[in-house]
Amino acid sequence: MSMLQWGAIGALVLIYGGSGLVELPMWRKTVDQFVQWGYPRWFAIFNPALKLVAGVMVLFTQTRPIGVALCVLVGLAALATVLRFRTRSMYPAVIPVVLLTLASAVVLLLPSLAGG
Repeated sequence: MSMLQWGAIGALVLIYGGSGLVELPMWRKTVDQFVQWGYPRWFAIFNPALKLVAGVMVLFTQTRPIGVALCVLVGLAALATVLRFRTRSMYPAVIPVVLLTLASAVVLLLPSLAGG
């Protein structure tokens, strides 16, 4: 495995696993924002749990493709949400994360395109 691939794994684990770990205990504080965006109340706990699971799945070879796909889906869903509701204050956080997620997905799922 190349250094680039290890870096991509580390990035996804830190971004999604770390985000899930931080957000899961604070889910009550985010309920109102999710409801404002039209999501059900339970989504405030489902979202960080899914991020945590996706981050952990990226760590293991057997589950890595599914974990990477979940990271991409979560990232694109976050981007779609902030763009749809024009939550401009979140653009500086969400857009780079989605770009890094997509780049990591290419490195991990299509290594021949990434030079690996």
